[in-house]
Amino acid sequence: MKTRNQLSIYLLLLGIAPTAALADSPGAFASFTVIDIGRPANLPPYSAAGLVFNPANSNGLLLGGIADYPSGHVYNVGLTRDPVTQTITGFDGTFSSAASTPYIDGGLSYGPDQYLFFTQYPNNTIGEIKPGDTSPDYTEALPGVTSSTGGLAFIPAGFAGAGNAAISSYSGDSVCSASVNANSDGSFSFGTCTDSVIFGSSPEGLLYVAAGTPGFSTDALVVAFYSQSVIVAYQLDSNGMPVLSTGHTIATVQNPIGLALDPVTNDIVTDSINGSINIIAAPEPGSFTLALVLLLAGSRVQNYYKTTRRNSNV
Repeated sequence: MKTRNQLSIYLLLLGIAPTAALADSPGAFASFTVIDIGRPANLPPYSAAGLVFNPANSNGLLLGGIADYPSGHVYNVGLTRDPVTQTITGFDGTFSSAASTPYIDGGLSYGPDQYLFFTQYPNNTIGEIKPGDTSPDYTEALPGVTSSTGGLAFIPAGFAGAGNAAISSYSGDSVCSASVNANSDGSFSFGTCTDSVIFGSSPEGLLYVAAGTPGFSTDALVVAFYSQSVIVAYQLDSNGMPVLSTGHTIATVQNPIGLALDPVTNDIVTDSINGSINIIAAPEPGSFTLALVLLLAGSRVQNYYKTTRRNSNV
């Protein structure tokens, strides 16, 4: 069992703040609003793992729970939305079992052939579920990933490193990139993970967000840092890995685990250790651009004022 709470408390008692390699680089990313909508009424205790939207139902969330245990599971959870903004506001009361996912951790993602993939801790493996099945059909090793994994995201088409998988290591404080290869038995294996980036804090969920999404002026990797209780966005290098110097905290959420992108609003959705769901609401379209314009305009006015004072010897 991953002793997450004990680790955080132990570090605080020693006066050591868990740190990730962050740099305040807000120019590429806007500020977001965090909305805590609570937890589904039927969710079992100690539930917090990866999450992903149902590709057939934008008002349906697949939510992992009972993380790091043999009884790990994924549940179907129905969502409600604001009739005007379409922002998620809560749960519609529908709740059902989706699949058995032993040892599920912070990664839950649809990949090639619409298989459902999930990370397994402390096994350092990935489970694979065929469409329509309700338990793992295959379990694959993760060569090159420091034991043990935390999160998983497939790098989308159009991004640097497209087609590979990004895999975070909770224990190794890192993220790396691995090829994804189809096997003759229908499973998918992962190549040796390379291009590792060391954060210095325990990463869990991973999410790729495209440039032009409200709040993002560049392609980005968003990372949930469990110990720091922050969500951080990074610009990408040529392998689709995060550039540490560009990191910017876009939200503060208590012990976040999984990450998903709302297909309706482009809001980011995360869950925390107590099972609570948080909506990281994107800025209204145009507001991010307007803020940058006003910032630049203010800077130019200030420079003009300083120049005028120097020239007039005031």
